[in-house]
Amino acid sequence: MSKGSLGFLFSEIVGPETVFFGDTLEVRGSSFSKIPGNYRVTVQGVPAKVLEVSGLGFKFVLPDLFPIGEKQVTQGLYAFEISVAGKVLELEYPLDFRQANFEIDPNQVVNYEDTLIIEGSYLSSESIEVKYFAENGNEYKLPVVDFSASKIRFMPIAKFQESNPKIQITLRGKKYIVSNSFKLKAPEVDSGQAFLRKTFEWTTLKGKNFNIHYPEMNSLSFGGLDLNYEIQNVSSTNLTFRIWAGNDQFIPRNIEVYPNNSGQNSINSVKLTFTDPVLPFFKAEGVFREDYGIGGGVSMGDYGYFFRVNSIYKFTPSARKMELVAENKNSDSFLANIFTLKSPNGKIYSGGHSENVFSVQSSPQIFEFDPSNNTLIKLPKIPSDVIQPLSVYSTDKYLYYEGGFKITPAVGYVEVNERWRYEFATRTWKKLAGQTEIKDYSLRLKSFWYKGKLYQIGVENREDNVVALQKFDQLEETWITVASFSFGDVVESEVIPIIANEAFIFTPTQIVKINLDTYSESIVQNIGEESSMLWFSAMQVMGINGKIYSTLYGSEVVELDPDYFTY
Repeated sequence: MSKGSLGFLFSEIVGPETVFFGDTLEVRGSSFSKIPGNYRVTVQGVPAKVLEVSGLGFKFVLPDLFPIGEKQVTQGLYAFEISVAGKVLELEYPLDFRQANFEIDPNQVVNYEDTLIIEGSYLSSESIEVKYFAENGNEYKLPVVDFSASKIRFMPIAKFQESNPKIQITLRGKKYIVSNSFKLKAPEVDSGQAFLRKTFEWTTLKGKNFNIHYPEMNSLSFGGLDLNYEIQNVSSTNLTFRIWAGNDQFIPRNIEVYPNNSGQNSINSVKLTFTDPVLPFFKAEGVFREDYGIGGGVSMGDYGYFFRVNSIYKFTPSARKMELVAENKNSDSFLANIFTLKSPNGKIYSGGHSENVFSVQSSPQIFEFDPSNNTLIKLPKIPSDVIQPLSVYSTDKYLYYEGGFKITPAVGYVEVNERWRYEFATRTWKKLAGQTEIKDYSLRLKSFWYKGKLYQIGVENREDNVVALQKFDQLEETWITVASFSFGDVVESEVIPIIANEAFIFTPTQIVKINLDTYSESIVQNIGEESSMLWFSAMQVMGINGKIYSTLYGSEVVELDPDYFTY
């Protein structure tokens, strides 16, 4: 009981065991004024209505709302101020608020444009907060539109990871976890949508149930593929996006795009075909032991072999797999900084010097690699001081090495017209009687087989810039020119990719397609287009099952598709 200068004696506050806004409480004591106008009561600073005054006390009604802070939540103590005839009593008194009650509607199915409704009782609060906690740890505060004692309305602005998410509602300082209060509609796209695009171009798909509030809160999936993407604009019926390579540096030519929200894919997909002539295919970073390559890429059936500094890697496009299969451990020479070629005997031959090829005065070390058992052996050296050949080519019985240049201390570069032939059966070199017709000794010709015939192609003379195609006469062991071409550029690729009846010639600046039946030539026009080109090593190109593969800075493999070349 409180007394003294107050003029009244306070004993207690009496009310229901649990209270809510608008409930009536009774103050008991003695010596209270009997005049209603002498009373003023506040709860948490908010005026309360006074009822039924008497000398033994009075009743008052809790305000419709008043602030509830941390002390009220943790200790349950509320601030009361009672003023009677100018005498004031301030005290803290415990109140136990009724628990909020939520009436769950499991059939509430909404999209991102809808306003969500949760009904219940005892929901009044000075402020209400609704949050969603995603499984990945992200937290989203869902905007509350309005609320009352029986209803809370809010917007589903979040990147929901579940179709039936739990939410946390905080009212009167207390947190409630509410489950099964709504279900989000899965995004959907209109059926039958298909597009041709370059990877840097934007695509707009049509559909519904997209997250219109924040474009970045929408997501896309690609049937299990690891792809990166950017979403630009989102409306209730459209979603605009573009795609680039994911962490494994791969973009397939054809993909299916599924909008994904709240952990749900759309049933329909959008078909997307990329028309880029070059696409990232395989992440080779950390696979190649050396970070650069000096040598060619050679295809053998369904496989390819990349020659690096001193290692050979087998490449399987169908499995997007790269594996180390051979190493050059017993030679001071590099494997393939002079040449790389495929022989009709099923083996691959390469030639290499030490790092500074122009400081040596002997023929290169030549290697034989057998893909059937991954063995690498050294062949006997050519008994000559020719350093760089004009032409290296192979039949099923012989390996030929002819022309080129040597370096002498007195003169420097000297053209060589020697012709050497290595016989596989006897493992011996023989100098042929005939001489190479000196052309331009620094521009090596590149050989390939087509319809059982051996060809070579290259610039005959740098001054004339004439590119000649020659066919080999195996009986006479001579070359016959069968066509000339005007593109006039050095053939850079070690191996010429042959697809159907077409040879693809890679130079330092362009790609030329030659029809091997008609000898017509076409220049590829869309290699090098702005934002359309992944540059690659022209030296290491190889043709496998209608596609062409090469390396990009040694860190990835790219795929070139001639079906998407323009001429």
